[in-house]
Amino acid sequence: MSEFKLSYRYAKSLIELAESQGVLDEVHNDMGLFLSCTNESKEFSNLLKKPIVKPSNKLKILEALFSAKVSDLTMGFFTLITKKGRDYYLEGIASEYQRQWKIKKGIVDAHLVTAVSLSDELQEKIRKLVNDQISGDIKIHASEDKSVIGGFALRVGDRQVDETIKTKLGRLKRDLA
Repeated sequence: MSEFKLSYRYAKSLIELAESQGVLDEVHNDMGLFLSCTNESKEFSNLLKKPIVKPSNKLKILEALFSAKVSDLTMGFFTLITKKGRDYYLEGIASEYQRQWKIKKGIVDAHLVTAVSLSDELQEKIRKLVNDQISGDIKIHASEDKSVIGGFALRVGDRQVDETIKTKLGRLKRDLA
C-alpha cells in the first residue's frame, strides 16, 4: 500500500474517532505539536523511520516526549501505530490529519507572495476578495520574496494567479526571443 493511501486511511479513522469523542480540535493541536517536533528535529524524524530501532524503543521515546502533552486518544494512536510497525508513517499520517481537519472545518489556505510585506489591512482586503470567489474560511499565508520585483502571486489549492513583474518580464523575454 502506498504511503499516501496508508496515511489517508489512518488519518480518516483518527478524525472519525476524535470527532465521535469530541476531541477533534485537541487531536489537531496534538498533531501540530508532533509535526513541529519532527520539523525542528530531523534526528527525531529520522529515528521514527529507521527500521533498525525497535518499535518498543520508539514507543518509549514517544511516551517520554508526548504523554504529558497530548490527549489520551493521540497517545493511544501513537502506541497503536508503533506496535503495528507503522511508525515510519506517523509524520505522513499527522500531515494528512491536518489536511483533513482543515477540510472538515472549511479552512482554505491561500499563499500570497509579494516583493514587500503587506499591511494587515491589505491582507484582509485580499482575503475578502478571495472569499468572494471561494467559499470557506480563508487563511492568508503571506511571504516576501524580493525576486518577484513587484506584483503578487497567489495560490489557493490547485489554482494560481501569478501577476509578478518577474513572470511578466520572463514572458516578454520569451516572446521577443
